[in-house]
Amino acid sequence: MTLQTHELGDPAAPPLVFLHALGIGTSGRYVAEIAPLLGRRVIGVDAPGFGRTPAVEPEGYELSAYLPLLLEVLDDLGIERPALIGHSWGGLLACHLAAAASDRVSALVLLDSGHLDYADQPGFDPDQPLEAWVERARGARWQWPTPGEFLDELRADATRVTPEYEQAVLAGMTEGPNGSLRGPSPEVRGAVYRALAASRSSEAWPAIDAAGIPTLLVYATEPPDRRAENEAGARRLCAAIRSAEAVALQGSAHDVIGDGGPELARIVRDWLEAL
Repeated sequence: MTLQTHELGDPAAPPLVFLHALGIGTSGRYVAEIAPLLGRRVIGVDAPGFGRTPAVEPEGYELSAYLPLLLEVLDDLGIERPALIGHSWGGLLACHLAAAASDRVSALVLLDSGHLDYADQPGFDPDQPLEAWVERARGARWQWPTPGEFLDELRADATRVTPEYEQAVLAGMTEGPNGSLRGPSPEVRGAVYRALAASRSSEAWPAIDAAGIPTLLVYATEPPDRRAENEAGARRLCAAIRSAEAVALQGSAHDVIGDGGPELARIVRDWLEAL
């Protein structure tokens, strides 16, 4: 299995590898809108079943199987010590990749992730069978008759939509021969849910701390109860990883990339440049 990648940003700048979230329109191109603002050579990775990468068997989404694929990406591209930036599921992966191969990671940027354990979230029972996770994923909408109908929903729900952001979202979806649009299948998303429920970002914190990897957490502030939970998680992460710092992205919900846009890019760029 070869994970497909997208070259974004400044090709002559230091590398920054992006690992995307579990979402309907997420792929390695989800940061395409803000990549030029980051001042880095951004390499976006399509996870199996997302974007241009074919799906794998459910066990392939577990950390023991997936992390070696990510290291292969670095090897294939000849990248020795990139910074990693991960959103949601991608942040959990980034934490564990940094812990497992600390000599391959120069810095870690966590986008509303890495500071909370999904196993502790409501509904994330690690003992649920795969079929239950797939059924849960099937209950959420994942296909639309036309791209226009999908974009109408996106514009109605998002706090900040630009044509560039819309194209970045659409890059993670598949258009059928009849013009319909669909995101990752319920089987793929169910397998990722199961892997998330069985993994804890906090288990990676001691190795990240021991390696002294500079770590930035940018967390959401909306809705208010989420902010309180994120602030508590940020304090725990910064206490466990002495090289970590946390920044609240004001007015942003969990999709800090879509909600924050240029402001998120400024925060990340300034932090990376300060290193």
